Amino acid sequence: LFRSLIELCLLKCISLKSLPPDIGSLRHLEDLNMMKCKNVKEIPRSIGCCEFLALLDLRNCKSLPSIPDELGSLSRLRILQLSDCSGIVEIPELIGDLPKLEVFEFRNCTSLKSIPPSCSKFVESGTTLKNEISDD
Repeated sequence: LFRSLIELCLLKCISLKSLPPDIGSLRHLEDLNMMKCKNVKEIPRSIGCCEFLALLDLRNCKSLPSIPDELGSLSRLRILQLSDCSGIVEIPELIGDLPKLEVFEFRNCTSLKSIPPSCSKFVESGTTLKNEISDD
């Protein structure tokens, strides 16, 4: 029934803890907005099967500890927004190699330990807002 869904807006769904494990069956999904879903604790690995996904907005998902490596297979992803995801500790290396990625925001990811070398081009080129990482 929802297999041809193109846009899914879950903005401010504060009771949401995770997406269904079969989210990857929404192969035609282009935009997924989960901004301010501050209790989400997991993004299923099957998200990598959403082959048309162009925008993933996870801003202010404060309880999210990580994003799956499978995001690195989203060859059409143009915008990835992780700003204010204060629980994220690391970013998968493959994110920086996504061919269409134009905007990658990770401002105020206060638990982030480092930026993968493949993602440094976003900081250097100014195509995203630089995350402040302390060298403590």
